[in-house]
Amino acid sequence: MLDKLRIAVVLLVIGALSGLAIWGTHTLTEERIEMNRERARLAVYLEMFPEMDIEDGMVVEVIEHSPIFEKISIYDTSGNLLGYALRGSGNNAFGFVNLVVGTDPSGNIIGIEVTETDNTPSYINPMFEEYIRPFVGDSLQELTFRDGNVGATASYNTIRQILEAAVLLVAGDPMQDGYQSIMADTDRYSHRYTFEDRAFTDEVTLIDSEGNHIGFAYHFDIEGATVALIVNPDNVFQGLVNVSDETVDGLEDALAAFDDYIGVALGDITLDVSGDLETAIAEKFNAIIEFFDTFTRADVEFLLHYEAVYEDDNLVGYRYIATTEGHNNIIVLAITIDLEGALAEFEIIFDAESAGYRDDFIDDMPNYIGRTDVSDVDATDTYAGATVTAGAMLEMIDAALNYHAERGVE
Repeated sequence: MLDKLRIAVVLLVIGALSGLAIWGTHTLTEERIEMNRERARLAVYLEMFPEMDIEDGMVVEVIEHSPIFEKISIYDTSGNLLGYALRGSGNNAFGFVNLVVGTDPSGNIIGIEVTETDNTPSYINPMFEEYIRPFVGDSLQELTFRDGNVGATASYNTIRQILEAAVLLVAGDPMQDGYQSIMADTDRYSHRYTFEDRAFTDEVTLIDSEGNHIGFAYHFDIEGATVALIVNPDNVFQGLVNVSDETVDGLEDALAAFDDYIGVALGDITLDVSGDLETAIAEKFNAIIEFFDTFTRADVEFLLHYEAVYEDDNLVGYRYIATTEGHNNIIVLAITIDLEGALAEFEIIFDAESAGYRDDFIDDMPNYIGRTDVSDVDATDTYAGATVTAGAMLEMIDAALNYHAERGVE
């Protein structure tokens, strides 16, 4: 009995020591990996700023709620500012991209480098050399990005988001300033949707420091200036503000003419203003009011808005607008669910996917009609050649079915 106990104790000690050894090795390995990463980043900084003071020439500012998470001021040994190294990171359907953007003190780009990524090298590398590297020498504030397929669109869009964040960091952000002038607790914002064929263009979510959605902004154009109509989550009007750098004579006074409606729900507003600019603004304002006479905002993942569907004046279901990132670009679906909670119809409103990434799923779409649940469908197994695109569409359909059920629609 004592021998068995002694053996058990010895095994326990050996196990504990082995565990400590593994933990120590893992810790040392992680430390070495991070040290190598720091050395690699320093090599990037030195390439961009050959005269930098390696020991004392970096002052790091941590950036919150932005694809750019560090702004590093780079100095030479005499204390002269050489420029900035902006570290950013973004995710896409294929993983992550970490980027360093180097600029001189005036915001001219002196270097762009991908420091880490798990995106496919044969896609991201040629795209980077053809479409991103040529930005070196340009001003951050004058970058022109491509729309459409560039051969590695997901990677390109991720890098674009990081660069756009760098632009805002260097140039300042009139949108953020404008939103905060109406809703002071706005800590950041997120683009939700771009509308087609409407008097207003974009819908933006306003977010506080704790991640709460505190309001929504609807953009429209007035003589070249971008005006935002801001509401709270209950669609109570909060104000109008110019969120662009464009100035229009008389615009501020024209926007102030609508202050009397602050605190009133959109559905209860009847506008009564005069003047040319005021009338132009009122036209866009009324278009937003009319939109919400039909649609209701769905502030959940993937879903944007929904509307009632009628046949012969009888309510037969609800139509949900959903969007997410696909293989190459965003996908927007219209998903109709009947009163029994079954999928009745869905159509692709917008996608920029290559045909090969979506054809199998589109051909299979009729097989989903009548289903109340698609969570059991594994896109990897079912659509091996279009996993990302099919998975994105299935996620949107699943979100609509679940949200419809949670609303208790009958």
